[in-house]
Amino acid sequence: MYISVSTVKNDLKEVKSILKKYNISVVSKHKQGIGIDADEDDIVNFILDICSKKDNELSLKDFLTDQVKNNMFNLKNIILSMLSSEHLVLSDTEFKNLCSIIFIKLSRSDTDENDFISSYIKEYIVQRELIMNDDKNKEKIIRAIKKFCKNLKIATSIDISNDEVFEKCLYNHINSIYKKMKLGINQYGVLPIDIRIKYPYAYELGKIAKKTIEEELDLKLDDEEISNIAVHVGGAIERAEHNQKKKVFKVIIVCVSGIGTSMLVKNKLEYLFEDKIKIVKIIPAYLIDYINAMEVDFIISTVDIKFDRVPVITVSPLLNDNEIKIIEKFMKTGKKYKEVEVKDLFDRDLFFTDLKFKTKEEVIEFMGDELLNKGVIDSDMKNSFFDREKIATTEIGNMVALPHGANGKILKNKIAVGILKKPIHWTLGDVRLILILAIDKDEIFDYEKLFSTIYIIKH
Repeated sequence: MYISVSTVKNDLKEVKSILKKYNISVVSKHKQGIGIDADEDDIVNFILDICSKKDNELSLKDFLTDQVKNNMFNLKNIILSMLSSEHLVLSDTEFKNLCSIIFIKLSRSDTDENDFISSYIKEYIVQRELIMNDDKNKEKIIRAIKKFCKNLKIATSIDISNDEVFEKCLYNHINSIYKKMKLGINQYGVLPIDIRIKYPYAYELGKIAKKTIEEELDLKLDDEEISNIAVHVGGAIERAEHNQKKKVFKVIIVCVSGIGTSMLVKNKLEYLFEDKIKIVKIIPAYLIDYINAMEVDFIISTVDIKFDRVPVITVSPLLNDNEIKIIEKFMKTGKKYKEVEVKDLFDRDLFFTDLKFKTKEEVIEFMGDELLNKGVIDSDMKNSFFDREKIATTEIGNMVALPHGANGKILKNKIAVGILKKPIHWTLGDVRLILILAIDKDEIFDYEKLFSTIYIIKH
């Protein structure tokens, strides 16, 4: 098979870029060819990491000698026996890593198997005990978590700063990352693509955590760790919603369709919201002016009515699933939400093509001005787009960025679309399609689902 010189050079350039991340250098020696220069531990770490990646065709066996490959079962039994004699029980992940490291090192040396395993495990146990008992990073980790909570509130208005469960769980997770890195344990976490597709909003919040943690703790976190952190963040948000004080809401039903429909709505509400809703009365629409605002928390009406003194939720006579969820969400947050179709968020006047900008700041400035001039947002929200970018990048891959803010006013829920004539470097990579989200998450019913739909459209 013929391979051109330029192809070899390009492939070698890519190999150098990959190996550089592991402190491995590619070197050329006269009349000897091309080789690598690195510490043995860095080489082992590279092999472990590359074999654990989901999109990689190489397996651990590709790096082992035939002798080790054919003897893996017996070697595992030797390792288990020695761990048992030391009364040490490891997690599945740690045991898998320990075995993999021993297999690789045996394949790269001529040492007697039993002597090497015995010596390595004794040294590993001493090192492990020192690392596991080391909590010197506790204050730094707690400080980083608190800073993340602060940044999250600035970027999204979500406040989980008082969630002790979240702080404890995330501390344990980050502390575990520290210790596993020192022990050379490779992570086998959740699939990032699963979290990114199924829970994109939580994943985006995980990216804010990633930036804060990396800056505060001098750690490098990959996509899998963003996904792991996103699970903790999503759990904290769920707890925040469910920890609302339990209250029995006093409700008046306004109905114009007759006693049959009124009773249908009443019975369905009492069945679905048992111990949460008390139906004070059922009245026709013409009597709404006589409602005493002091005796009712909100009104559920089957017809559009205007009543400024008490919140009104309009439903259909049959009370569909989404309307039930809107009522449920109002009871949790005290805010009225409305359903929005993604297609209704786009506007021809907010669609810009062949944009010629060189920086993300120029793009956001231009599109922010357009949103401001068309009465979609106020100036504080425009400034918030820039503040959000400082906390964590809004690029989401495939040359797409989703800038959005949290502070200021959104007067109309819209998405501005910008397509650049040529891609520009954003923060991590190149971007050509920019979707600025001018969406009030406190007004849109099921904002997470809406965000997921936009995210999936991008893919």
